[in-house]
Amino acid sequence: MDRANLGDRDGELLLADSFRVSVRDGRPSVRGLTRHLGRLTAGAVRFGVDDGERLAFLGRAREEIAAFGAGFPRLEIRAARGGADASSSASAPFLALVLRELPELGETVDLRSIRREAPPLANLKGPLVSAYRELNLEAGAEALLCDPDGSAREGTTTALLAWDGDTLIRSASLDRVQSVTEALVCDIAAAQRRPITAAALTPALLSGAELWAVNALHGIRAVRSLDGRVLPAGDRNRLAEFRAALDERWEPLRIR
Repeated sequence: MDRANLGDRDGELLLADSFRVSVRDGRPSVRGLTRHLGRLTAGAVRFGVDDGERLAFLGRAREEIAAFGAGFPRLEIRAARGGADASSSASAPFLALVLRELPELGETVDLRSIRREAPPLANLKGPLVSAYRELNLEAGAEALLCDPDGSAREGTTTALLAWDGDTLIRSASLDRVQSVTEALVCDIAAAQRRPITAAALTPALLSGAELWAVNALHGIRAVRSLDGRVLPAGDRNRLAEFRAALDERWEPLRIR
Protein backbone atom coordinates (compact mmCIF):
# COMPACT_ATOMS: atom_id res chain seq x y z
CA MET A 1 0.00 0.00 0.00
CA ASP A 2 1.26 3.48 -0.85
CA ARG A 3 2.19 5.67 2.08
CA ALA A 4 2.91 9.40 1.68
CA ASN A 5 5.64 10.32 4.15
CA LEU A 6 6.87 13.79 3.33
CA GLY A 7 4.83 16.62 1.85
CA ASP A 8 1.18 16.37 0.97
CA ARG A 9 -0.32 15.26 -2.36
CA ASP A 10 -3.03 17.86 -2.92
CA GLY A 11 -1.28 19.69 -5.74
CA GLU A 12 -1.15 18.65 -9.39
CA LEU A 13 1.69 16.24 -10.17
CA LEU A 14 4.33 18.06 -12.20
CA LEU A 15 7.15 15.54 -12.14
CA ALA A 16 7.86 12.16 -10.58
CA ASP A 17 10.92 9.97 -10.27
CA SER A 18 10.58 6.38 -9.09
CA PHE A 19 13.37 3.96 -8.41
CA ARG A 20 13.77 0.51 -6.95
CA VAL A 21 15.50 0.19 -3.59
CA SER A 22 17.30 -3.08 -2.85
CA VAL A 23 19.04 -3.88 0.42
CA ARG A 24 22.47 -5.17 -0.53
CA ASP A 25 25.07 -6.11 2.09
CA GLY A 26 22.84 -4.48 4.66
CA ARG A 27 22.71 -1.14 2.79
CA PRO A 28 19.78 0.27 0.82
CA SER A 29 20.96 0.78 -2.76
CA VAL A 30 19.55 2.14 -6.02
CA ARG A 31 20.57 1.39 -9.60
CA GLY A 32 21.70 4.58 -11.28
CA LEU A 33 20.95 6.74 -8.22
CA THR A 34 23.11 9.62 -9.44
CA ARG A 35 21.17 9.83 -12.70
CA HIS A 36 17.80 9.68 -10.92
CA LEU A 37 18.77 12.54 -8.63
CA GLY A 38 20.12 14.51 -11.58
CA ARG A 39 16.79 14.18 -13.37
CA LEU A 40 14.90 15.27 -10.25
CA THR A 41 17.24 18.23 -9.73
CA ALA A 42 16.71 19.37 -13.32
CA GLY A 43 12.97 19.21 -12.72
CA ALA A 44 13.31 21.21 -9.51
CA VAL A 45 15.18 23.93 -11.40
CA ARG A 46 12.59 23.91 -14.17
CA PHE A 47 9.67 24.32 -11.78
CA GLY A 48 11.35 26.79 -9.44
CA VAL A 49 11.75 24.66 -6.32
CA ASP A 50 14.05 26.44 -3.88
CA ASP A 51 17.44 24.73 -3.84
CA GLY A 52 17.78 24.83 -0.07
CA GLU A 53 14.32 23.35 0.29
CA ARG A 54 15.22 20.61 -2.19
CA LEU A 55 18.39 19.66 -0.33
CA ALA A 56 16.66 19.65 3.06
CA PHE A 57 13.78 17.58 1.70
CA LEU A 58 16.07 15.01 0.09
CA GLY A 59 18.00 14.66 3.32
CA ARG A 60 14.78 13.80 5.15
CA ALA A 61 13.63 11.57 2.30
CA ARG A 62 16.83 9.55 2.50
CA GLU A 63 16.09 8.64 6.11
CA GLU A 64 12.51 7.63 5.32
CA ILE A 65 13.52 5.56 2.28
CA ALA A 66 16.35 3.83 4.14
CA ALA A 67 14.08 2.98 7.07
CA PHE A 68 11.44 1.56 4.72
CA GLY A 69 13.96 -0.77 3.09
CA ALA A 70 13.32 -2.66 -0.15
CA GLY A 71 10.59 -0.91 -2.11
CA PHE A 72 9.70 1.36 -5.00
CA PRO A 73 9.58 4.93 -3.65
CA ARG A 74 8.53 7.93 -5.72
CA LEU A 75 9.87 11.45 -5.36
CA GLU A 76 7.41 14.05 -6.62
CA ILE A 77 7.23 17.72 -7.51
CA ARG A 78 3.70 19.02 -7.17
CA ALA A 79 2.09 22.27 -8.26
CA ALA A 80 1.52 25.27 -6.07
CA ARG A 81 -1.66 25.52 -4.08
CA GLY A 82 -3.33 28.65 -2.82
CA GLY A 83 -3.21 31.17 -5.62
CA ALA A 84 -1.13 32.60 -8.40
CA ASP A 85 1.28 34.58 -6.24
CA ALA A 86 4.48 32.71 -7.06
CA SER A 87 6.37 34.80 -4.48
CA SER A 88 4.39 33.21 -1.68
CA SER A 89 5.94 30.13 -0.08
CA ALA A 90 2.44 28.73 0.27
CA SER A 91 1.99 28.78 -3.49
CA ALA A 92 5.45 27.55 -4.56
CA PRO A 93 5.90 24.10 -6.13
CA PHE A 94 6.77 21.57 -3.45
CA LEU A 95 8.34 18.14 -3.04
CA ALA A 96 6.65 15.00 -1.75
CA LEU A 97 7.70 11.41 -1.10
CA VAL A 98 5.54 8.32 -1.52
CA LEU A 99 6.84 5.06 -0.07
CA ARG A 100 5.58 2.01 -1.93
CA GLU A 101 6.15 -1.66 -1.42
CA LEU A 102 8.03 -3.53 -4.11
CA PRO A 103 5.54 -5.07 -6.57
CA GLU A 104 6.06 -8.42 -8.22
CA LEU A 105 8.98 -8.32 -10.61
CA GLY A 106 8.95 -9.88 -14.08
CA GLU A 107 11.42 -10.92 -16.76
CA THR A 108 9.10 -10.55 -19.78
CA VAL A 109 6.38 -8.13 -20.85
CA ASP A 110 3.59 -8.03 -23.45
CA LEU A 111 3.13 -4.81 -25.42
CA ARG A 112 0.22 -3.55 -27.46
CA SER A 113 0.56 -0.59 -29.82
CA ILE A 114 -1.55 2.52 -29.45
CA ARG A 115 -1.18 5.00 -32.30
CA ARG A 116 -1.80 8.67 -31.58
CA GLU A 117 0.02 11.97 -31.54
CA ALA A 118 2.28 12.55 -28.57
CA PRO A 119 0.44 14.54 -25.88
CA PRO A 120 1.83 17.74 -24.36
CA LEU A 121 4.47 17.11 -21.68
CA ALA A 122 5.23 13.65 -23.10
CA ASN A 123 8.92 14.20 -22.32
CA LEU A 124 8.25 14.73 -18.60
CA LYS A 125 7.96 11.79 -16.22
CA GLY A 126 4.94 12.22 -14.01
CA PRO A 127 2.16 14.41 -15.43
CA LEU A 128 0.74 11.61 -17.58
CA VAL A 129 0.85 8.80 -15.01
CA SER A 130 -2.94 8.61 -14.63
CA ALA A 131 -3.58 8.87 -18.36
CA TYR A 132 -1.04 6.13 -19.08
CA ARG A 133 -2.64 3.89 -16.48
CA GLU A 134 -5.91 4.23 -18.39
CA LEU A 135 -4.13 3.38 -21.66
CA ASN A 136 -2.81 0.17 -20.13
CA LEU A 137 -6.34 -0.80 -19.11
CA GLU A 138 -7.53 -0.02 -22.64
CA ALA A 139 -4.72 -2.08 -24.18
CA GLY A 140 -5.01 -5.02 -21.78
CA ALA A 141 -1.20 -4.99 -21.64
CA GLU A 142 1.49 -2.38 -21.38
CA ALA A 143 0.67 0.19 -24.03
CA LEU A 144 3.41 0.90 -26.56
CA LEU A 145 3.02 4.56 -27.47
CA CYS A 146 3.38 5.04 -31.22
CA ASP A 147 3.14 7.93 -33.63
CA PRO A 148 0.36 7.78 -36.24
CA ASP A 149 2.81 6.14 -38.68
CA GLY A 150 3.39 3.31 -36.18
CA SER A 151 6.88 4.32 -35.04
CA ALA A 152 7.26 3.54 -31.34
CA ARG A 153 8.24 6.24 -28.86
CA GLU A 154 8.17 4.33 -25.54
CA GLY A 155 6.02 2.16 -23.35
CA THR A 156 3.83 3.75 -20.71
CA THR A 157 6.27 2.64 -18.00
CA THR A 158 9.29 1.58 -20.05
CA ALA A 159 11.82 2.61 -22.63
CA LEU A 160 12.00 0.36 -25.69
CA LEU A 161 15.32 -0.87 -27.07
CA ALA A 162 15.79 -2.94 -30.21
CA TRP A 163 18.63 -5.16 -31.35
CA ASP A 164 19.42 -5.37 -35.05
CA GLY A 165 22.13 -7.99 -35.09
CA ASP A 166 24.77 -6.62 -32.68
CA THR A 167 23.60 -3.01 -32.98
CA LEU A 168 21.59 -1.53 -30.11
CA ILE A 169 18.90 0.87 -31.30
CA ARG A 170 17.20 3.42 -29.06
CA SER A 171 14.25 5.57 -30.03
CA ALA A 172 15.19 8.88 -31.63
CA SER A 173 11.88 10.43 -30.62
CA LEU A 174 12.06 13.58 -28.49
CA ASP A 175 8.47 13.08 -27.31
CA ARG A 176 9.36 10.65 -24.56
CA VAL A 177 10.94 10.44 -21.13
CA GLN A 178 14.71 10.16 -21.02
CA SER A 179 15.01 6.82 -19.24
CA VAL A 180 17.69 6.33 -16.58
CA THR A 181 17.76 2.57 -17.14
CA GLU A 182 18.03 3.02 -20.90
CA ALA A 183 21.05 5.25 -20.34
CA LEU A 184 22.64 2.62 -18.09
CA VAL A 185 22.07 -0.13 -20.68
CA CYS A 186 23.62 2.06 -23.37
CA ASP A 187 26.61 2.70 -21.10
CA ILE A 188 27.05 -1.07 -20.80
CA ALA A 189 26.82 -1.51 -24.57
CA ALA A 190 29.36 1.27 -25.11
CA ALA A 191 31.76 -0.33 -22.62
CA GLN A 192 31.48 -3.54 -24.63
CA ARG A 193 32.17 -1.59 -27.83
CA ARG A 194 28.84 -2.55 -29.32
CA PRO A 195 27.38 -0.20 -31.96
CA ILE A 196 24.61 2.07 -30.62
CA THR A 197 22.34 4.24 -32.72
CA ALA A 198 19.23 6.37 -32.29
CA ALA A 199 16.61 5.79 -34.97
CA ALA A 200 12.89 5.68 -35.59
CA LEU A 201 11.52 2.41 -34.21
CA THR A 202 9.36 1.75 -37.25
CA PRO A 203 6.91 -1.15 -37.58
CA ALA A 204 9.30 -2.79 -40.07
CA LEU A 205 12.15 -2.62 -37.56
CA LEU A 206 10.02 -3.83 -34.66
CA SER A 207 8.78 -6.81 -36.65
CA GLY A 208 12.26 -8.28 -37.00
CA ALA A 209 14.27 -7.06 -34.04
CA GLU A 210 14.84 -8.46 -30.58
CA LEU A 211 13.05 -6.04 -28.23
CA TRP A 212 13.82 -5.10 -24.65
CA ALA A 213 11.61 -3.00 -22.37
CA VAL A 214 13.69 -1.37 -19.64
CA ASN A 215 12.83 0.59 -16.52
CA ALA A 216 13.97 1.25 -12.97
CA LEU A 217 11.66 -1.32 -11.42
CA HIS A 218 12.25 -4.45 -13.50
CA GLY A 219 15.57 -3.63 -15.12
CA ILE A 220 15.59 -5.39 -18.50
CA ARG A 221 12.53 -7.36 -19.63
CA ALA A 222 12.39 -9.23 -22.91
CA VAL A 223 9.31 -8.31 -24.95
CA ARG A 224 7.39 -11.57 -25.17
CA SER A 225 4.67 -10.42 -27.55
CA LEU A 226 3.78 -7.35 -29.58
CA ASP A 227 0.15 -6.76 -30.56
CA GLY A 228 -0.68 -10.35 -29.71
CA ARG A 229 2.09 -11.81 -31.86
CA VAL A 230 4.54 -13.93 -29.90
CA LEU A 231 8.10 -12.84 -30.68
CA PRO A 232 10.89 -15.33 -31.25
CA ALA A 233 13.34 -15.83 -28.40
CA GLY A 234 16.28 -13.46 -28.56
CA ASP A 235 19.92 -13.90 -27.62
CA ARG A 236 19.62 -15.35 -24.10
CA ASN A 237 23.34 -15.11 -23.41
CA ARG A 238 23.40 -11.41 -24.30
CA LEU A 239 20.33 -10.76 -22.16
CA ALA A 240 21.90 -12.53 -19.18
CA GLU A 241 25.15 -10.65 -19.72
CA PHE A 242 23.44 -7.26 -19.74
CA ARG A 243 21.31 -8.08 -16.71
CA ALA A 244 24.45 -9.04 -14.80
CA ALA A 245 26.18 -5.84 -15.88
CA LEU A 246 23.15 -3.75 -14.90
CA ASP A 247 23.28 -5.32 -11.44
CA GLU A 248 26.74 -3.80 -11.06
CA ARG A 249 25.15 -0.32 -11.25
CA TRP A 250 23.67 -0.38 -7.73
CA GLU A 251 24.75 2.66 -5.70
CA PRO A 252 24.43 3.09 -1.91
CA LEU A 253 21.53 5.37 -1.04
CA ARG A 254 23.17 8.74 -0.54
CA ILE A 255 20.83 11.65 -1.24
CA ARG A 256 22.30 15.12 -1.16
